[in-house]
Amino acid sequence: MMMTLGLVLSGIGWRAGPAAAAAFGVVVLLTAQIVTPADLAGGFQVLWRPFLAIVSIMLTANVARRLGILDTFARAIEPRPASRLVAFWPGVHLERHHVGGAQQ
Repeated sequence: MMMTLGLVLSGIGWRAGPAAAAAFGVVVLLTAQIVTPADLAGGFQVLWRPFLAIVSIMLTANVARRLGILDTFARAIEPRPASRLVAFWPGVHLERHHVGGAQQ
């Protein structure tokens, strides 16, 4: 993992995304015989469900961003400069507090 992070952050002459850097790191580890193909298979058997969940979350977030769902939701709940604060919180009464007889 540290090798992948180092490759991504160093930018060793070519810009690689995290996936390309991870693939390069796996090839280096396999070539140096630090990791065996059996290790990769075992890791895949253990981690395929979390990997699938992360990919699903990333795809859902990307689709929501492209469709503008989050922007629409933010515009709906975000107060506009022309609107009054009371319209958003009708149960809250804002009053000026007096300290020592002076208005703040």
